[in-house]
Amino acid sequence: MSVIAVNPRFSPGRLMITRNAKDTLPRVEINAAINRHLHGDWGDVDESDRSATTVLLPTDY
Repeated sequence: MSVIAVNPRFSPGRLMITRNAKDTLPRVEINAAINRHLHGDWGDVDESDRSATTVLLPTDY
């Protein structure tokens, strides 16, 4: 499975998925979730968690 993200905020390295998730979730939903994450959409998290996650990104992203 490969995902192509245009202008991601960081490089994810190698992505892995469990067999059950791959068999259960529609591919379009998996790709959308990975794309959101790569673009800094951490989901439904409070500001403290969002800030902590963003701070961990390399400065060139």
